[in-house]
Amino acid sequence: MLALIVCLLLTAYINGLLIGGKPTRFLAAIYNLFILTSGFIMLKAVREQIKSDAVSRMLLKCCFIAFVGMTAVVWSCVVIAYALNQFALEVPSLFGLLFGRIVPDSAPLIRDSTVLTFTRPDWGLPGVPMPRISVYGPYPTATAATVAVLGSMALLFLQKHGRWRRFSVPAFEILLIVTIATTLTRSVLGGWVMGAIVANLIFGTPIRRILASAALICALIAVPYAQDTGKALEYRAYSSESRFENYLYAVEKTFHENPVFGLGIKPREAGKHIAVGSHSTFVSFFTKGGGIAFSLVVAFFVLTPLLRWFVIIAVPTDKIRRSKAELRILLNLQIAIWVWMCFEDIDAPASAALLIFISWAFIEQGLRVQVGGRSHRPMSTEKMPASGREESSYEEI
Repeated sequence: MLALIVCLLLTAYINGLLIGGKPTRFLAAIYNLFILTSGFIMLKAVREQIKSDAVSRMLLKCCFIAFVGMTAVVWSCVVIAYALNQFALEVPSLFGLLFGRIVPDSAPLIRDSTVLTFTRPDWGLPGVPMPRISVYGPYPTATAATVAVLGSMALLFLQKHGRWRRFSVPAFEILLIVTIATTLTRSVLGGWVMGAIVANLIFGTPIRRILASAALICALIAVPYAQDTGKALEYRAYSSESRFENYLYAVEKTFHENPVFGLGIKPREAGKHIAVGSHSTFVSFFTKGGGIAFSLVVAFFVLTPLLRWFVIIAVPTDKIRRSKAELRILLNLQIAIWVWMCFEDIDAPASAALLIFISWAFIEQGLRVQVGGRSHRPMSTEKMPASGREESSYEEI
């Protein structure tokens, strides 16, 4: 990760500023790099801190409280939007009340800070307008990532320390997925469903494996026999087409100009409503840092954790069997983050990015404990029962 940060800094300065002569885009690249660096520092700090059971429990409890509070805000906004039949819920921020009139239209990021947006109108289904939740983030996709991370941490807290786990964990899983659905974010919702199927097939209890298998079979059967798929294919086609056109153009432009070191920045061009290479972590890093940055980001975010997951799945032990419920939650989140990174920039939404790096610390720590030689200790601080038999805090659901 440190090599990736240095690579992006050098390419932004040399190719973006000195050679390209784009000072504003260079500043944008530095802003994204600052978020990435902050996330890396957060990852290292949290990974060391959660080695302590008390600190780990405290962080998970904070995420649980944050998730409960966030879902209350989300569903309150949904109810208010439908009650008022007003799908654009916005109020001026304190900054907007004080300085909103003097912010020019040429500064869109600053202009966005003058308004607190709770919902925005969008098409939930073909031809059906719905309020799209965008709280706790600059846009709905960041909100969806925040919900996924906080919800997963809440599930871990309930699994490790909560009471009535057999009922509370499934209830919060349902709450999590329906809350993600309110953001109308296909990447996170699709990634979460894919992760849930894969994780339950690998680490689920027999009933969970049956349900996951049934869901997978139904999905496979429904695809070739689906009727009238024209509207489904056209649903929000403008968004999908513009994204993939931007991805293809960014890759072609980078290959043509500097495939090894990249462009250093994500340039803005006339006729394109987003910067070249935006809305995908992998395309973005290839555009800015070329093949070197792309290789580093794939190695850090994909290959390293994928190798650890393969080891855990291929070599099951008693320690892993006791932690199957925890691993199921972590693998579900891992797959959801991978899918989200394919369609969003991890160095753009600051709050969501930091939460993703915090969750990455929990995933790394969980995998290292399972793969490494250290004996696993439940994170519960309760005393052992009088019989001397240690109660497992990883009761499977």
